[in-house]
Formats: sequence, C-alpha cells, structure tokens
Amino acid sequence: MLASGFADTIRFTSPPRLVQRALSGLLAPVARAAGRRAIDPDYAGRHLPIVDLEPLPAELAALFPGLAGQHTRSTP
Repeated sequence: MLASGFADTIRFTSPPRLVQRALSGLLAPVARAAGRRAIDPDYAGRHLPIVDLEPLPAELAALFPGLAGQHTRSTP
C-alpha cells in the first residue's frame, strides 16, 4: 500500500520496478480487503492547533535576512 500510495514520492531500489508494480497489483487488493491504507484517515483528518513559534535567533536572521521579522505563528 505504501509503495503504490506514495509512488510519486518514493522509489525502492530492490526489487526491480517491474517486479514492484506486479507485486503491488497483486497484493494491493488483499491489503485493502484487510483494512490497510497508505494514509490513515484519522491521521489525515486531524486538526492541528495554532501555536506561537519562537522568534528567529539573531544569528540565523543575519544569515537569512528575508526571514527576519516573519510572522511567528504556525498555520493550520
């Protein structure tokens, strides 16, 4: 499920890609029937709180002037 769900992001080096696709095609229906998913729906649907972040340290602000004075709140 992970290999097919994240095929645009990850590639396994072994076995060869053709073998991976064949195995995914055969095993994915079995995994779905067993309730397996590439992304857990509870995890994907969660809401994260907005939190205040620490200000950027002066040493980093000097290295990255474009980041100095940026908003220091996380976004959902």
